[in-house]
Amino acid sequence: MQVAPPVLWRYFNSSVQTPLSSVSTHTVVEIVGEPDTNPSSIPESVIHEIWRLQHFRKEDLQTVDGRRVVILDPGRLNENQGPDFLDARIVVGFTTWAGSVEIHRTSSDWNRHRHHIDPHYQPVVLHVTLLADRSTGFLKRSDGTVLPEIVLYPRLKESLRKIQWQFRKGGPLFFACHEHWMNVSETVVAPFLDRLAADRLKRKADRLGERFLAMPDLDQILYEEIFRCLGYSQNAEAMVLLARRIPLRLLQSISDPRDAAAILLGTAGILNAEANGEVGFDLAGELLERFEDSRTSLPSTPLPKTVWRSGRLRPANNPRRRILQGAILFGQAGPMGQHPVDHVLPLLASANPGKTLQMLFRIPPDLETYVAPSRPAGGLTLGRDQQITTAANAILPILVLRAEQLELTDDPERAVAVSRKLPVVMDNIVRRYSTDRGRPVSTSVAQGLHELSRSWCGQGRCRECPIWQQIVRPDAMRSLTQSRETGGNSNSADRPNDL
Repeated sequence: MQVAPPVLWRYFNSSVQTPLSSVSTHTVVEIVGEPDTNPSSIPESVIHEIWRLQHFRKEDLQTVDGRRVVILDPGRLNENQGPDFLDARIVVGFTTWAGSVEIHRTSSDWNRHRHHIDPHYQPVVLHVTLLADRSTGFLKRSDGTVLPEIVLYPRLKESLRKIQWQFRKGGPLFFACHEHWMNVSETVVAPFLDRLAADRLKRKADRLGERFLAMPDLDQILYEEIFRCLGYSQNAEAMVLLARRIPLRLLQSISDPRDAAAILLGTAGILNAEANGEVGFDLAGELLERFEDSRTSLPSTPLPKTVWRSGRLRPANNPRRRILQGAILFGQAGPMGQHPVDHVLPLLASANPGKTLQMLFRIPPDLETYVAPSRPAGGLTLGRDQQITTAANAILPILVLRAEQLELTDDPERAVAVSRKLPVVMDNIVRRYSTDRGRPVSTSVAQGLHELSRSWCGQGRCRECPIWQQIVRPDAMRSLTQSRETGGNSNSADRPNDL
């Protein structure tokens, strides 16, 4: 069924009785027989997928005020606070814009959500709405500039009913080979994901290598990267800025752990007497006094409060609490207070990396009690998932970089072997690919799935993908077709060896 033109929907919702002869009989029968899903009930996550995969007609695409639109890059989905898609590149008229994209069901949602007065939405270069309403074409940013806008509904390639059904069952809107994904043999998938995991680790190490060229201090880089992980995606960049304003050597020179916490929280710009209870301790007033006493001797001014995000965050991820954890970890008396890279080296030789991580991140109870007397239940030691995520994104890449600098040829493979032994941490991308194949067995597989999503599925590299090549082989496709025709009851002996 084709999507009905908006004018016909207005006709059926209108009290004005237009003569039936003026409307296409064929179209009327389609609409009455099978009405489309009510657009106002569509979750924004469905519209996000439509935009992410560009699942709409883009020929002669224009803004609502008639300017030409060319989408060079739709951007990457932002799963945190702020605009829906980041780092997009879009031509509007004769100008190429780089910035963010915000998506809503209706234009009015832009003002209803108060984005028009929120400076965090100033970088939005295009507003994408599913439906037009009285606000369409009249949206402005916080600085008063007009916001370009397009309407998706008239350009959808399929009915909303079908799109929503595909979304709910995890269909082709997720990745092109989703329907056949569960049938591909592990002998094809496992080696490919293992290779992608190694590629991903190398790419992260290369990124840190660029930082090393500018600042050849592996301990400082590890400090910055662990702070990045503590910030999660919402506050990752702000945590890195903080780690650079209060470098590791300065933090390690402070003998009193409370002074270290005060200086980090104060330089973050989020330390005040009203913070009591927010991070599980009741010393905010004392820490503020300590920060003020040492402020004149610090090399940097505090960060502006606007760099921190607290919306959609669990209490455990509150930036004040995460900064406090960093202060304890890297302070003079903390587990990483002296030579952090040497401290994490045992991970490479560990037969049980999970237990080794627990020891590496363990905060002595007396130190935790001194800095945070009323700490939350469970204490301030990082949880298992956060430890594994930090190992995958900070510790293992820094160890690969160290191996490259010292020409230790075995260590990169040892780092990959560690990721194969670490348990998996489930997230949205891992769940997306695991719906039919079951739970991945290791961090290495999860990292491979992330790389598959980022560098292959997300870039449309199906023709180069070994998984796709197995699926499109004629004998494989015949087997899949026969399996469908028999209701999917064929046993493994009936399937070709490569599926």
